[in-house]
Order: sequence, then C-alpha cells, then structure tokens
Amino acid sequence: MLHEDPERTHLQARREEIVTIYESANQPLVQTPGRSAQAALAAVIALRAGRAFEVLVVLTFAESRENVVYAPDAPVPQTQLQQAVDEALNFAESMGFILESNWAGLNPAQKEEVLGRMSAFQPPQPKEIERPPERPKATDALSAVARLFAAFALLIFAAGVGGCSGVSAEQRRRSAEIHYDLGTNMLQNGDVQGALKEYLDAEKEDDDLPQTHNALGILYAYSLARPEKAEEHFRKAIALDKDFSEARNNLGSFYMARGRFAEAIPQFEQALANALYRDRIIAETNLGWALYKTGQPEKGMRRIESALLVAPKYCLGWRQLGTIHAERGELQAAGEAWRGPSTSTRNGSPCPTIPLTASYTAICVIAIVRVGWTEPGWAPGATSTFCSSWFHWITWSGWLALMWARTPRWLNCLPRLVPARARPARATEANAARRRIGMDSFS
Repeated sequence: MLHEDPERTHLQARREEIVTIYESANQPLVQTPGRSAQAALAAVIALRAGRAFEVLVVLTFAESRENVVYAPDAPVPQTQLQQAVDEALNFAESMGFILESNWAGLNPAQKEEVLGRMSAFQPPQPKEIERPPERPKATDALSAVARLFAAFALLIFAAGVGGCSGVSAEQRRRSAEIHYDLGTNMLQNGDVQGALKEYLDAEKEDDDLPQTHNALGILYAYSLARPEKAEEHFRKAIALDKDFSEARNNLGSFYMARGRFAEAIPQFEQALANALYRDRIIAETNLGWALYKTGQPEKGMRRIESALLVAPKYCLGWRQLGTIHAERGELQAAGEAWRGPSTSTRNGSPCPTIPLTASYTAICVIAIVRVGWTEPGWAPGATSTFCSSWFHWITWSGWLALMWARTPRWLNCLPRLVPARARPARATEANAARRRIGMDSFS
C-alpha cells in the first residue's frame, strides 16, 4: 500500500542503487488532497535498500515544480519486487499516466544523464519573488499629503463603482473554479453529495465553465442514476468548448454504457482529432469497441491493437481485445489477450490477470453463446473440441476436489493406527496452521 511521505521532497539515490525507472509519456491533469488540479509527470522508481527493495511513485507538478513522493509501508524482499513494481504501476496508471521504461538498455553515462534530468531526483527550487521597485520618497511634506489624498480618493471611487456594478465576471469565474476544485476533492474522498453541492454552486457562479458541466455529467451518469441530466451537461460542456476532448470521451462512454454505439463513434473520433488530448489511449480503445459493436470488427480490432502498441500495459484494452476474439470463436487468441501483455511487451510486466479457470470458462461460454457449438467459416468443431475438453477437465477436477474434501471420512474405514480422538484434533491443528500461512486456497 502506497501513501504520501510528506518528509520527502525528492529522492536521493546513486545510479548503482536504482533497479529500474518508469517515466510517464503523458501529462494528465492530477489533483491530490490539499492541492489544486495541475498537469503532472509521474515516475515509478525501484531502489535497493540494503538487502531489500523500495518501490516509490513520484509525481512532479508542472506548474509548481513540486514533487509528491508516495512510499510503501516497508521495503520488500527480492521475491516480491516485481509484484511491488506492478502495484506501483497500477497506482500511477489509475491517475491516467502512461508509463514506459528503457532503464535496462542505457549505459552508465546515459543513466547519469537521466538522473540529472528527472525532477524526482532534484530538490525543489524556491520561487524567486521579484521585489517591487522602490518608489522615490517625497521631497517635501506637501507632496506626500497630496499622494495620500489622491490614493484615498481613488479608493473611494473604486468602492463606489464596485457597489454599483456588483461582483465582476472575473471574480465570478474565480469563485466557480474554487467551488469546482472543492467538489473534485470531495468526490475523490467519496463524498458524492458534497461534490454535487460544490459543482452546483460553481454552476451558479459561472454557468459558462465547461469543466463544471463535465463533472456534473459524470456524477449524474454514474453516481446519481439520472441519465437525462448527465447527457444534458456533457453536451453543454462540449458546446462551451469544442476541443474539450475529455467531455467528448465521457459522452461517448455514456452512450456505450446504454448501447448507443453508433452515437458514440463520432464523439470518440472528434476527441482524437484534438492533437493536444492527453488520454488518447482511452478514447482509441473506446472507439475500437464501439466500431466492433456496430458491425465493424476489423476496424475496431485495429484501433485497439494500435492503442496497445503505444500503451502495452493498458489492461482494459487487452480485456476488450480478448472478448472480441472470444465472441468471434478465436479461442487461443482470446486466451492470450485475457492473460494480458506478459508475453508481448518488452518490459514483461503483466496486467492483473483473471484466474486461468475463470478466463477459459468465460471464453467458452462467450464462444458458444455467440458463434454456436460449431460455426461454418472457421475450423469445424473448434469450439466443441476446445470447450468439451475444458469442461471435462473442470468436471473431473471438481469431482476430485470433492473427494479430497471428504477424505477424513474415508480414513475411518482404514485400520486405526492412531486413537480416534487424536485424528480430528490434528486435522484441526493442520487446518489452523494452513490458515495462518494463507495456504487454504492450495489445499
């Protein structure tokens, strides 16, 4: 479990202590507790700590140049290093980062250059505050009194104008942005009702802020079950900002969740038309899935595969690709996709995989429902051959597991080599021991 370490402002490490470094290829908008939303870079860094290893996540905010370090509860042994790296990558990817690593392929000079370039290894630089120029002092008392009187008169005039015209548009926009930031913080902390109140206050202050309408659309769609209001706010956010790709992707996802795949396609295409859109991978795979669902499987699969070439650790894309293969009866390809990119990426970091039994069973069920037990146009009997063998294997495994569970009853039929009362007690002690070491799932 990673948590923010407020005592660390950067990492201090020698090149020899670094096992690997993953750097983000994009700069999504990130908001951490107590800070405003900013574009940020991320790095996942594994360090040697004596005989153990420490895997950290460092966020560097582009505007403030501040580093936020997330550290584990304790270092891990080498046998758990890969698992710790995977958890750190999943943590960073959950915030929208796309991470890549080529640390192992660099020579020592190149590694030193990376350490000198990355902000994660640099102490924070204090902001330089420009001092206002010194004003010349008045040469006589009469000039000083005149300046004070002029300043007071200007203040009275400004207060009178402000009292007549009310709050300015700029002040309303700033107030709306503050309410929006507060709502986003509350939403990240799980307070849906509090977030809704802040977003509605932001809308009241400035109805032309597109981010507020996008956030309201997400809340109404997925937390409050009010789809009509959700679509209305998504559309208004897009009307206020034609290049708001996040809102277009959210509207397309909203359409897909309701089976309106044909309406979702143009939203994803227009989101991808914006060259500055950071989270292109998400919209690309969404577009591929929508194309598949509208009867264009080849185009859809090409879209998803091209996205996975750029971001091979985007696990949802592999799940989508595996489902498409399964529904087309391509069972081997489906199994490979559902197991994730462990055999197809250069860094070899797999996605969290579905257990083999569950994945193959789901593949067979999907294939039989969608393409039938046999289907002309692909290998005759491929589904029946593969799935019959698989279901027979599951049946026999289940029967053997049941018999194994009933083994103590069988022992009663054998010669009693130990007292009858001792066997249950020892069995109970063995079961308790297995629970203590977490081995129940393997019994």
